[in-house]
Amino acid sequence: MAGVFAGGLISGQAADTFGRKPTFFLSVLVVVAFNLAGYFPMGWQAYAAMRFLIGLGMGSYLTVQYSLMLEFATVRWRPPIVAAPSWPVEASLFALVAWALHDWQKMHLAIVIAMAPYLLAWW
Repeated sequence: MAGVFAGGLISGQAADTFGRKPTFFLSVLVVVAFNLAGYFPMGWQAYAAMRFLIGLGMGSYLTVQYSLMLEFATVRWRPPIVAAPSWPVEASLFALVAWALHDWQKMHLAIVIAMAPYLLAWW
């Protein structure tokens, strides 16, 4: 959660400085890369560092995604997009997948498989 906090603090300024799209895709890349690194066995200190960096990417992703979505939505659709409870739905689906997989390594791999295709949406 410290990584999520730090990512949330950093990403707003980064999105204003460098743009929302580069910040968003960098956060997705960070989540994918460090989940892939977290898949391989390592000591608990390195794993804790990986989890912090994953949290950093997720905090950035969660902060930037709404403003990026709203830039592409028409004025009519902006209130429903903001009001839609996407974070609770995503967290519930994540818990369901974690319950089904029963293994932290499989969870890391599932996250990589689910998020890597988003990197292809740059264009």
